[in-house]
Amino acid sequence: MSPDVIEQRSADPVVEVTGLCVDYHDPLGRIRVLRDVSIAIWPRETLALVGESGSGKSTLARAIVRLLPRTGVITAGSVSVEGREVTTMSERDLLSVRGSRVGFVFQDPDVYLNPVFSIGRQVSDVILQHKPVEREQAWQAAEQQLARVDIRNPALVMNAFPHQLSGGMRQRVMMAIATCCGPALLIADEPTTALDVLVQRQVLGTLAHLKRDVGMAVLLVTHDLGLVAENADRVAVMYGGTIVEVQSADKIFVEPKHPYTAGLVAASRPAGRRFATLAGSPPDLRKLGTGCPFAPRCERALARCTGEMPPLQERPEGGGAFACWNPIP
Repeated sequence: MSPDVIEQRSADPVVEVTGLCVDYHDPLGRIRVLRDVSIAIWPRETLALVGESGSGKSTLARAIVRLLPRTGVITAGSVSVEGREVTTMSERDLLSVRGSRVGFVFQDPDVYLNPVFSIGRQVSDVILQHKPVEREQAWQAAEQQLARVDIRNPALVMNAFPHQLSGGMRQRVMMAIATCCGPALLIADEPTTALDVLVQRQVLGTLAHLKRDVGMAVLLVTHDLGLVAENADRVAVMYGGTIVEVQSADKIFVEPKHPYTAGLVAASRPAGRRFATLAGSPPDLRKLGTGCPFAPRCERALARCTGEMPPLQERPEGGGAFACWNPIP
């Protein structure tokens, strides 16, 4: 963990999620997609949220600012952003949080950038919405923000349209939009999806220096443990809609406690000419029982694991937590 993060631990967390439950409605009834999730993110910290597809990562990220789809509903728990409760906040108050105090970088910029407006119009409109400035001032601030996210010749890009930019450039524009008002938290949901390895590194490098410049916290949603090792301070591992382990990024690769975490780490490293694999498939959330959701795939499962959900408990040596009845020694 970086010295900046350790120093900031004396302050209050930027975001605190406690006992969060989220259900989705479908034709067959309700599906619980988040179960009693609790996390906290401190100033200047990067928390990586990892897990297989369907584990609930994106749902948790969107629930923080109540950007769930229409079928999604928060049924229990609390989400606090800078001390303000989000779950009971009015839509009007939410607008003052989204974009201003919490920025969001989505995994597919093509979906969220308007093809008929110039880049300059889209960045400056966000500034106008949240800051008491004139349009000319907003335009100048937008151009400066494009330069801050490492876009060359920002004056030219201001007049360009999304289809005229590369994928990496469009993702940088999304970062500019998400950070132009100096948010306390940036949520980056799979920000390097569909980008080649070189552009991935460039985009994440841009994200790192934005974090330093703005002084914000970052929630990085990803399934790529290589990106986690290089960019995160702490890691929260999700499985079956719940947090199964939280640990510092340097320790989680060498001292995982939860068998699922150990499986993810093993699968990210080649063993000879092959990568290790996790047996089985992620659970069907409609059929989850009362026990640990990973029990059917776990070689260390006990009888207790199938009938009783383990709580998230502190590691004996401190510095992290795990939810397992039979953890790795």
